[in-house]
Amino acid sequence: MSNREYIKNEIDTLPDSVLDKVEEFIAFQKYSLRVVEGDKTAFHDLQAVSMSSTSFWDNPDDDVWDNV
Repeated sequence: MSNREYIKNEIDTLPDSVLDKVEEFIAFQKYSLRVVEGDKTAFHDLQAVSMSSTSFWDNPDDDVWDNV
């Protein structure tokens, strides 16, 4: 039995209540694999979102915190 077949069989034994977590884990693994294989687009998108969510702190009143 291959690893793929074994994993499919194991998933079939899980209760439906945990399948959302399994799906999240699979999505994370796919994302990680894309980044490792050189698809930097997903990483740059994540980085851009992160930076845009902190850009409102970039103002003269908050300069004192720039090196913290």
